[in-house]
Amino acid sequence: MLTTAAGLFCYFHQNATVVVVAPTVTQVSFDFYYTGTTTAQPYTDFTDTSATSYSWILNRSGTSTSKTIFTASGSGTPTGTDNITYTGSTYVNYWYWYIVTVTNSVGSASYTTARKQNVPV
Repeated sequence: MLTTAAGLFCYFHQNATVVVVAPTVTQVSFDFYYTGTTTAQPYTDFTDTSATSYSWILNRSGTSTSKTIFTASGSGTPTGTDNITYTGSTYVNYWYWYIVTVTNSVGSASYTTARKQNVPV
């Protein structure tokens, strides 16, 4: 703010620059609903910052280290804390894990859950 010779105040305005930062993502949980059945539902919850979209892949394998078998994928718009639940058929004693990726115009971030076995309880 400046004062003119006549004692009037002058204000100068500068438009703000919007800075977009790379997104971050944090896994909150990973487990099964109805574990140990062919209707087990592997799910993961996550939080993010600055993301405008997310995508996910669910994989499975017959052992904790055997060949990866693609199971399902999807995408969405993040809302704060998000939940991804696979409701298709699953295999008892198979191992499942998610890869979740969030993105915005600057970049992406992802996490991979640990492999978890669909074991009867």
